[in-house]
Amino acid sequence: MQAQNYQVEFAPDGQAGFYAIYEYKPDVVLMDLSLAEMDAVSIIGKIRAQKQFKKLPMFALADSAMCRNADDAVAAGANQLFDKSDPGTLDRIIESLKVLFQPAFKTKAAALISSASPSIHAAKSDKGVPASAGEDPAANQATDLNHLHETFIEEYGALIHPLRKTFLCFSTAKTEGARMVLLRELLKSLKTLHISAVQCDLHGLAMLCAPLESLINFLAGDLERSNSGIIQCIANGIDLLAALHNHTDELKRFNQLRPSALVVDDETISRKAITLGLQKGRVAVTAVNDAGAAMEAAETSNFDLIFLDVEMPGTNGLALCTRIRGLLSHKQTPILFITALNDLKTRASSKISGANHFLIKPINGHELAVTAWTYLFRNRLKNT
Repeated sequence: MQAQNYQVEFAPDGQAGFYAIYEYKPDVVLMDLSLAEMDAVSIIGKIRAQKQFKKLPMFALADSAMCRNADDAVAAGANQLFDKSDPGTLDRIIESLKVLFQPAFKTKAAALISSASPSIHAAKSDKGVPASAGEDPAANQATDLNHLHETFIEEYGALIHPLRKTFLCFSTAKTEGARMVLLRELLKSLKTLHISAVQCDLHGLAMLCAPLESLINFLAGDLERSNSGIIQCIANGIDLLAALHNHTDELKRFNQLRPSALVVDDETISRKAITLGLQKGRVAVTAVNDAGAAMEAAETSNFDLIFLDVEMPGTNGLALCTRIRGLLSHKQTPILFITALNDLKTRASSKISGANHFLIKPINGHELAVTAWTYLFRNRLKNT
């Protein structure tokens, strides 16, 4: 698609795609109907319900033109339907885009989806519509964004208050039914905050909201998944959002976060699981399997986060943590242990060695991402 002079943005799942549409304000959306996280037909309906997106062209990509959800997608508001199994589909999409976008567009925009990886791909373009005499479109856009940002700052307390209140009620609720109702209210409040952050170009804050929303959504799917670690993780995330009320003038600065993490674990599956969880949370990862490689990486690179397994052959995680803390570049870096051990002695030793946090295997990927971004924000606030 880039070869056709289209600017393309990608989203890995339905939920991310829903927010990407608000963030990028595309000229067209190409949506796979086989989506994870959020139902594609529901997303089309939600987008169509927004006044600003009533005329947004939406192309639906189905496994078969005759499948049930293809009909539902058209009924919900999809403009065109394409069959993923047809080898000529890409050519037909390109032709449809050529018809859709007239020469008035300086840069054509489209979205392309791989049938091997269901997702929403959204993109935007710089429309070549002439501005009124004496107007600077870029300046007008910046002014509008500043107004949105000022409104967001003014309303931040009102956005956070329902989160804290609902979570407190959830924590003390006695019945499963009441807990489920409160969890859904919590999810709704967090979605409102997330969407508002995206609309105000506060992408750093949105990156903190996204995994927290995913974790709450995961818990809402089955309350039996609940454990003390997940509940505490949600509490930490909400407490941090509340604490940011005193640092709203610094929210734009978090847009610059491009975090990196060092993961050290001698178990291949565990190491890959941690890596995937962090990558899904938009954290770049360097993964190694022993203390020697970890020290070499820590000595040559500045990481924003470090994750260590406790039990490793040779130099274990506790001793490695002490050695890393001896490096000037990582005296303040958040270090988190991820281990199957959960005894008091190990927890005490982890604190003595200089670790900041303790996570128990097997790790939930959403919990891992929330914990990572919570520590990223805390560390940045501490160092301001």
